[in-house]
Amino acid sequence: MAFRRSPFINFDTGDVLHPPMDLISILPPVAGQSIDQMIVVFYNRVDVWTFGPAVEMLKAMETVGGDTSIWRHAGYALLATCVTYFEMIGKIVNPGSARRGTAGDDFNYGFCDVYPAFAVAGSSRRDASLPAVVVFRDRLRNGLYHLGFTKHGLWLHNAPEKCAEDFAVEQSQGRTSYLVKGFRSRASALARFVLDLPQINSAPARGAAPATQPDSRAATLLAEVR
Repeated sequence: MAFRRSPFINFDTGDVLHPPMDLISILPPVAGQSIDQMIVVFYNRVDVWTFGPAVEMLKAMETVGGDTSIWRHAGYALLATCVTYFEMIGKIVNPGSARRGTAGDDFNYGFCDVYPAFAVAGSSRRDASLPAVVVFRDRLRNGLYHLGFTKHGLWLHNAPEKCAEDFAVEQSQGRTSYLVKGFRSRASALARFVLDLPQINSAPARGAAPATQPDSRAATLLAEVR
């Protein structure tokens, strides 16, 4: 299964086509950039600096040999790398995002933008309205960032035939289970971020149209870099 095409990096070969700093160097300061320019730079940074290394980690994990290889223990590192994407998107689409104090809301906005089925309270992204998202944030994001592993009660599985969704909440015998499709292969939930990047679905907080396809926007800017 080939990785998705990016105007900034060849994920299959690992070759960087356009380093983010090259693109940034031809643009005005952030205060003078258009929303389109900011979003293209965002995708450039994410593809090259976050998902590029994540792809190489996934490749190494798929081809690992002996039991002593570090790549047999790299799943949490890959997980932590990709989970940051929710807050990245949240910073763009959350109209109340601030320099500090809004990380929880930013995660909620980003998670619901990628997985709108969890947006069960209409436009509200407050914790009280999104109990399942809060649990995923606490046990997944907070567990990895604060403890170095996911918290108790979150199940990372490698059985997509039993649960096809990337993230799911299941009730059985009065017990609630929070499931995340595993991270050992390209069939995993996290591999989706590098195989098929979840685009920003909501309108950015500053009021521009959704950035559903960065390629066309990137083409104009990248022509100036070449």
